[in-house]
Amino acid sequence: MPEVKKIGLNRLILHEDNPRFEGVLDEEAAIAALCANEKVLELARDISENGLSPLERFMVFREDPDDDPTDANYVVAEGNRRLCALKLLKDPKRAPSTMRDALKRAKAKFKVPRSIEVIVEEDEDERRKWIERAHAGTLSGKGRKAWNTVQKTRHFKHPRNLRGQAVMDYAVARGFVSKDETEGRLSHVVRLVGNPVMRAALGLHFEKDPTEPYRDRPLEDFDKLAKWLMEEALVKRLGSQADKKVINDKAHQLEGELGCSSVRLSQPELLANDLVEKKSEKVGTGEHCTEGAGTSATSTQQTSAGDKQDSAKVNQDDSGESKYDGNETKSDRESGSIPPKPKRPEPSKNMPYSEAVEALLKELGNYKLQSLYYSISTITMKDHVPTLFVAAWSLLDSLSIALGRPETGNISQHWQRKNLLNKDLCFSKDTAKSVEGAFDRIRIHGNDTKHHPTSAGFDAQQLKSDWEMILPVLDHDLRKHLRK
Repeated sequence: MPEVKKIGLNRLILHEDNPRFEGVLDEEAAIAALCANEKVLELARDISENGLSPLERFMVFREDPDDDPTDANYVVAEGNRRLCALKLLKDPKRAPSTMRDALKRAKAKFKVPRSIEVIVEEDEDERRKWIERAHAGTLSGKGRKAWNTVQKTRHFKHPRNLRGQAVMDYAVARGFVSKDETEGRLSHVVRLVGNPVMRAALGLHFEKDPTEPYRDRPLEDFDKLAKWLMEEALVKRLGSQADKKVINDKAHQLEGELGCSSVRLSQPELLANDLVEKKSEKVGTGEHCTEGAGTSATSTQQTSAGDKQDSAKVNQDDSGESKYDGNETKSDRESGSIPPKPKRPEPSKNMPYSEAVEALLKELGNYKLQSLYYSISTITMKDHVPTLFVAAWSLLDSLSIALGRPETGNISQHWQRKNLLNKDLCFSKDTAKSVEGAFDRIRIHGNDTKHHPTSAGFDAQQLKSDWEMILPVLDHDLRKHLRK
């Protein structure tokens, strides 16, 4: 059983067989190896200013199992960087010459403890088990899981990052993007929202609190722009390192490209107000707007599905008077005085299927593509969305090569918008843009699911919608290829 006890610093020795370096002969060689590669000076400075972390204890075992525990030396199995920092703070002369002056300055701020609270664990298997959980990654949830960018933002509360996170939270709440899709997209949103020209184009404002965004556009216009922002975060058409000029140019084009009005609200609205569930309909009031050079206008109030549901609870008799006071009871519902609530549509069980595409793949004679298409069409979506993302991406990647794509390219380059604006497909520019986005999303989520340790595609309805847009393109391209 592990035992918690205090042991003198002079009786704690570095583990000469530590995974942080190749095996060494003595403690001085271990100190040299740690100082060379493991940022020990930075750790020593932090310890001198803040002390040892109360969240972490050293794990040790007796150097010689036969020694009396009261006066034995103990090898540190977990905590070698911290022990090295403490030993150098106690005696800076043991450090490489380039570090000694800095360690002397750090030592002046800190009283090195004579003894350290440790956990004594003599069983090597037990030590390995806990050390692996500390250093070997998530281990399917058993080990430590590092914060992702979003979680770091919430903790460190940097205003620039908080602004981007607030906009993403709004988009998730409005259903423009799933929470899973926002994984790894914060930095691009922060880059765009941090640009004042882009913020103005979006109609986005922040006052003192970076977690409370406002809009000065009517809700319908703002939501069009918010949807574009989330799509851009997913596919990064502007480039992951888009510079100021690129962002500014796009900002000037957005209003016209998305068909937004030039209406602006004289009094910006808090986005949080647009997310309040089942809020009452605003009757007889509008958002007071200014358009162009101060012309007064009134924007149409948006009614959420929750608003419609609440208002539907009130029945009126022939005289127009309400028969329902808002307090729903079981007898009210059984008597039929309250209309039934709308039912959520049933989700699709399988991916969209085209018999024509199946026949064309058979004619192409590629067994791999036929097998992938069969799997995509028959696997149920409910419990296998990540698998379907990988399968769809694999099919598109292999098919595009079979259709003549260079192996150095990718499916987004093969099915880019200019290639989709084909007279045979009869796509408008807007439709071609949407279909291009469908290919992009399947490429991104399929690739993430296969290669990233935690990120994956989980949005079944988005995958279904994208596949539905893609199937006519596959039908067209296969027919064209087979006619050659």
